Amino acid sequence: MSIPMKQPGLPLLAAAFCLFCSGPALAHEFVLDPGHSKNRPGAKSCSGAYEYAYNDNLAGFISRHLAARNIAVEMTRTPDGEISLTDRAKTAAGKKLFLSLHHDSAQPQFVRQINGNPCSDKAEGYSIFVSAKNPHFQKSLACARVLGEALRRSGLVPSAHHGENIKGENRKSLDAHLGIYLFDDLVVLKNAESPALLLEAAVIINPADEVRAGSEAYRLKIAQAVEQTMLFAKKL
Repeated sequence: MSIPMKQPGLPLLAAAFCLFCSGPALAHEFVLDPGHSKNRPGAKSCSGAYEYAYNDNLAGFISRHLAARNIAVEMTRTPDGEISLTDRAKTAAGKKLFLSLHHDSAQPQFVRQINGNPCSDKAEGYSIFVSAKNPHFQKSLACARVLGEALRRSGLVPSAHHGENIKGENRKSLDAHLGIYLFDDLVVLKNAESPALLLEAAVIINPADEVRAGSEAYRLKIAQAVEQTMLFAKKL
């Protein structure tokens, strides 16, 4: 989410996760949006990998987890696909929930270079963003609380760095314990015609957090939390 750290480069050689694992007979009630793409790869991690591959792997893991439970999701893009932020948001029309998946960075003053890669111990953990400009803001916030509560129950801890009074951050905290922040002008959130959340799953310039983000155990905790959130959203 920390824009100064977003830059192009080589992709992560990640395991090939299926991004369209939901059965064709199931109606797509939810959208998963793997943030960024090969041409706009997002944050560079401490190991030199790029954010978009982490986003793809997490989206694929969640999709398979949900499909096994008869919860169908639509993906905003394929692994090699390119799509604008506006078109990502358009996929939310008629859906119960839009969830954009990202992995986080930090502001440049907290970053040191190790082997040519940006690394920092400044922040770790997840963050959840909502926009008050979303037409379903209250439902979005309710879903954010369910997601945050599920993540906390699983043992995950939110990052506090987005709420700090520094350039590039200073986001209003709506719930510090659950890691929920207000970010009104995020295009995919404010333009989505459904409740919408953006999840920063981990801070990948933090070496320890990057290792966690790449583990199946970590992805499973997030997938289970997303499952609970989607079941909640379905009832709204």
